[in-house]
Amino acid sequence: TEPDQSGKPNFNGTWTLDLKASDSAEPLLKQIGASLLEQKLAAWITLIATIHQTEQVLTIATRGLGFALDKTLYLDGRTDPSNQQLFGATAQKTRTAWSEDKKQLVETHQIKTKQGKEGELIIKRYLINDGKSMVLALTVKLNTEPQTTSAREIWHKQP
Repeated sequence: TEPDQSGKPNFNGTWTLDLKASDSAEPLLKQIGASLLEQKLAAWITLIATIHQTEQVLTIATRGLGFALDKTLYLDGRTDPSNQQLFGATAQKTRTAWSEDKKQLVETHQIKTKQGKEGELIIKRYLINDGKSMVLALTVKLNTEPQTTSAREIWHKQP
């Protein structure tokens, strides 16, 4: 039997990134070592993400002009070895789990930048606007740097 999904957000569907409503990701991308071109492209490429969610897994296919990223997140809190390229850094391990109140899905990536710096990229995903919009709150903290860099993306569900 399927466990009870009630109370957890349903991210199923196709979502479009709202560049105007979102923060600029440039400072975050710069911190994790994305190239200048990648930083500039992020400011104007319209991305579309297709998400399929089950009790155990969330699959995300994100597409844009010259950009493709496919992710599979396991929702049971286990840590997965990874070698995924994320905006100029490599995710070495990824752990995905629901927040205590079950309202947010929290991805924690142990990352290594192209410059060899290590740290964490945390992505919190939650719904607003009666489920019509999704927020991605991104935070980067590198072990060798005192500051934490954050950005917020707003995605709208396609009808």
